[in-house]
Amino acid sequence: MPLRHTGTRLLGKLLLALLLLVALLWLAWRGLLAAQGVSQLHWQGLQLSRAGLQVEHLTLLRDGADGSRLQVSASALQLAWPQWAQQRLYLPAVRSQALQLSWQAGQGEGAPASDPQALLDSLAWLPRQLAVDQLSLELPCATGRCALLGSLHLQHAGELQQPAELRLQLQTGLRSLDVQANLVQRDGRWQLLADAQLDRQPLLTVRSELREEAGVSHWQGELELVQLADSRGLFVWLQQWQTTDQRLLDTQASLRLQASWQMALAPGVSLLDGQRLRDGSGTFSATLQLNSPQLQYQSLSAEGLAVDLKANATLAAQQWQISLQPSSSLQAKRLQLTDALRVQQLQAKLAGMSLQLGASPSLSGPLQLSVAKLEQAELLPQAWQFSGQLQADAQQQRLQGAVSNAAGLSLNVDGVRDAQGALQLSGKLAEVFFRAGNPLSQTARAWPALLQVSNGRLLGQASLQLPAWAPLRLDLGLQFKGLAGIYDRSELSGLDGQLNLQLRGDQLSLELPQLSLQQLNPGLPIGPLQLQGRYVARLGQPLQGLLSWQSAETGVFNGQAWLPAGQLDLAQPSQRLPLQFKDVQLEEIFRVYPAEGLAGRGSLRGELPLLLDAAGLRIEQGQMAAQAPGYLQFRSEKIRALGRSNPGMQLVVDALDDFHFDLLDSAVSYAADGKLQLALRLQGRNPDVEKGRPINLNVNLQEDIPALLTSLQLTDRVSETIRQRVQQRLRQRNDPQKEN
Repeated sequence: MPLRHTGTRLLGKLLLALLLLVALLWLAWRGLLAAQGVSQLHWQGLQLSRAGLQVEHLTLLRDGADGSRLQVSASALQLAWPQWAQQRLYLPAVRSQALQLSWQAGQGEGAPASDPQALLDSLAWLPRQLAVDQLSLELPCATGRCALLGSLHLQHAGELQQPAELRLQLQTGLRSLDVQANLVQRDGRWQLLADAQLDRQPLLTVRSELREEAGVSHWQGELELVQLADSRGLFVWLQQWQTTDQRLLDTQASLRLQASWQMALAPGVSLLDGQRLRDGSGTFSATLQLNSPQLQYQSLSAEGLAVDLKANATLAAQQWQISLQPSSSLQAKRLQLTDALRVQQLQAKLAGMSLQLGASPSLSGPLQLSVAKLEQAELLPQAWQFSGQLQADAQQQRLQGAVSNAAGLSLNVDGVRDAQGALQLSGKLAEVFFRAGNPLSQTARAWPALLQVSNGRLLGQASLQLPAWAPLRLDLGLQFKGLAGIYDRSELSGLDGQLNLQLRGDQLSLELPQLSLQQLNPGLPIGPLQLQGRYVARLGQPLQGLLSWQSAETGVFNGQAWLPAGQLDLAQPSQRLPLQFKDVQLEEIFRVYPAEGLAGRGSLRGELPLLLDAAGLRIEQGQMAAQAPGYLQFRSEKIRALGRSNPGMQLVVDALDDFHFDLLDSAVSYAADGKLQLALRLQGRNPDVEKGRPINLNVNLQEDIPALLTSLQLTDRVSETIRQRVQQRLRQRNDPQKEN
C-alpha cells in the first residue's frame, strides 16, 4: 500500500509539472508574439513534436508601431521551439514550402531609417535559420503594388556574433535577380562577400573587411558593378520602384562602376552605428563609366551619351571632400534640354570640380563646355563655348565665366541664385569692332535683315533680376561709336550714342540720353542729327507707349530742321508733329535735285505740320518762305523750246532765266500716296527783261517723292547695295509673282 500511494503521488506531481510546463510554454509563446507586434495568428493542421511545430497552413498579421503592416501566409510550415538568449525569445529555425508576404509602409513616427540599431531591432524577430522554397512578395511601388516571386535562405546567429549567409532569388516577368552574401569572422576580422546576378549574368560584387587594431576599427572594401553591354534589364528592375518623373533610362546602355575605400571608424558601441562613420576618417575612390545610345528624362533627351567620372574623396572632421580627377568628362552627340533648345557634339570637362558633403554641402570648381552646334529659336545655329567657375552651396549658387561663339561674339557672364530662389544675371559684351565683322547679325535671328553695319564699335552690358516674390527687373545698356552702314535703302555714317533699356515688371522704358548721326543718306544727304528722348510702354502693348523728347534736330540742305520738345501718345489713332526748319539753302536743294539747268541762291524757313495716322504720313497747310532776297535760274533747252512753242509762256521763260526775287513763299501739302504739292508765289525781276520791271509769278509744282528718292537711289550717290535693293523692289513691283 505505501508503495501504491507513493506511485500515485509521483504520477500526480508529474501531471502537475506537465501542466505547468504547457502553461509556461503557452505564456512564452504569447509573450513572443506580443513582443513582435503580432496581433492575429491562425493555423490549420497543427502537429507537435520534440523538434517543434508543424503547421499545414498559417496566417499572421503584424502591426508595427509606425503604422506599418505585415501579412504572412505560409504552407507546410515548420517552426523549431523558441529559445531564450540575451534576455529575449527568438526562433531558431523556420522552414516553409510556400510563403506569401504582403507589406505596407507605415506613416507614423517610427524609428528613423538611418538608425542602424533601430533596423537591427526591427529585424530581431527573424529566425536564425529561414528557408522558403517558394517566396511571393507584394510590396509598395510606383504603380501602387508590385509582386515578386523567388526563394530565400537565411542563416545568422543574431547580433552579428557569428557568420551569416543569405541566398535570395527574385523574379518578375522574364527578369531574374540572384543575390548571395556571406559574413564570416576569421582571425578577428569580419569579412563580407556579396555577389548579385541579373538574368544569370554577373552584376555586382562587394568585398569588405572590418578589423580592430589598437582599439581602432578599420573598414576597407571594394565594390564593382560589372560592365553591362545592355543595362535595360537593370533599369527595368529599378523603374518599377520609381515614379514616371524619376525614371532616367529605358534603353540600351553600357554601365560600369568601381569603388574602393579605406576608413578608420570612430569609437562606439554598435558595429553599425552610422555616427562612427561620420566621426571617422579615410579615403574613397570611384570610377563611373556610362555609354548610352539614347537617354530620356522628362523633356531631356540625349543621344550618344558618354559619361566618364573619376573621383577621389577624403573624410575628416565630419566632412567629405570629393574631387573629380583629370579625364572626368561628359559628352553627347545630340542633347535636347527643352523643346526649344538643342545642341550637337556637347563636351563638358569636369576635372577639378570639388564636392564637399557635411554640415555645409557645397560644389565648386572649373567648368568648360563646348558644343559644335546650338539650336534655339532666337539664335542662328553655330558652335558655342563656355569657360568659367561654378560655386554652389545651400545658400547660393553662382556661375561665372566667358561665353563665346563661332561668329566672334564674346560675353562675360555672372549668374547668382540665392536660397529663396531669387536669380540675378549680368553680362558684359566684349567690344565689337564691326570693321572685322558683325557677330550680332550672325548670332541673333532678330537682327534686322535690312540693317548692315560695316564700321564702328559697340559696347554693351545687361543685368537681369528675378526676385522670388517681386516683379522682374531688366537693365540693358549699349554704347556705340562711329557706326556706319546701311538700313533698308539709306546709308548711315557717324552714329554715336548711348541707349538704356529698363524693364520693371511689365513697364518698359527706353532712354536715349544722347544720340548723334553724322549723315543719313536715303538718296539725298541729311544730317548731322541730334536726338535726346525717352519712350515708355507696357510690355504687353510695346507699340502703344508714350514717346517724349527734349531735343530732335537735324541738318538738311545746309540748314536746320527740328521738332520742339514734346511728346506723343502712340495709343492715340493719329499724331501731329510740327516740323520746323530754317536756313535751308536753295543752292543745296538744286544741287541734289535731278533737274537740268536749275540753280539759285537763297535761304528758306517754315513749318511742316506732319500728320501720322493709319493712312500714312501727310502734311497739311505747311508753309515755306524765303528768309531774304535771292535768285533763281532755270536755263535748259527744254524750257526755251517751251517758250518758242507757246508765246504766252515766253515771258515766264525769260524771267526765270535769271530771276531775282524779293519774296518767295509757298503752301506745302503732302499726301499719303507720296505726292508733294507746292503752291509757289514769287515776286521779283529779271534785270535783263523789260528793264527789270517787277514780275509776280504763281507756280504750282507737283513731285512724286518716293519716285524721286528711287531715281536718286539709282544714281552713284548711294552704294551698290542700295541700288541693288531698289532694282529688286522695282522688279517685284512690275512682277508681283516674284514677291516673297
